[in-house]
Amino acid sequence: MKVRYRTLTWAVACVATMLAGGQRAAAESVSLQFNTAVNGGVSLNGDPSGPYTPSGPFYWTENGHPSNGNFLSPTVTFCIESGGALPAPNASAIFGVYSLADTPSIGPADATAVTELYGRFYNTAWDSASFTGSDASIAFQIALWELVKDGTPAVGSTTSLTTGSFTASPSLGSLYTTANSYLSQLTGDTSSFATRFSDRELVSLLAPDPNGPKTQDYQDQITMRPKAVPAPPGLVLAGIGFVGLLGRARWARRKWAGG
Repeated sequence: MKVRYRTLTWAVACVATMLAGGQRAAAESVSLQFNTAVNGGVSLNGDPSGPYTPSGPFYWTENGHPSNGNFLSPTVTFCIESGGALPAPNASAIFGVYSLADTPSIGPADATAVTELYGRFYNTAWDSASFTGSDASIAFQIALWELVKDGTPAVGSTTSLTTGSFTASPSLGSLYTTANSYLSQLTGDTSSFATRFSDRELVSLLAPDPNGPKTQDYQDQITMRPKAVPAPPGLVLAGIGFVGLLGRARWARRKWAGG
């Protein structure tokens, strides 16, 4: 009976491995080489003398340490921290990869707002390594900071950037106005993301990565990447057939042994 149980357990494990072939690993890391930041820093207090905070989009290249082919080239990110350092150009950072809902600094409710922000206002021109920066992308970064730090603004609010743990000054002018416009249009409907980016998913990149070989504390990021490809039906059938063959072989051996 124990032999039979072990055989069945082994077979189920084999099938589970095959079925998981198109799924992401639960504990995932990625090493990204930092290439460039196309926007200048933004002075959130509106003071021309600074201090200045780096704003996305940022451009990275997956460099295989550890290897992870699940990211676009270039990998385009916006930061979800309004402080902290970035690697020097051509230096690398190892990030832990998380779903938005599992990201401690975001959580399920604000993940919805961030997803809608991307669905409504992300410009695919920012995906290109030839993009040279724009006020709209800086405003997008400011709106993202607001959602991560303070959550969804009150319905109808156009002054959410002036209160809370994250603030930006109206003296930023058009950057402030555009960011507030993005925020005030959010309704909790993420269908725009599902329509525009049906083949992509949003993930956060957190440093230091708890699974990484060394501690590297850089700005946490967010990016879009291709969705995981589900296991094809043929693979599922193959797994079921594999278990069936094991059972048949065992039945045949028992019949032979019994004469």
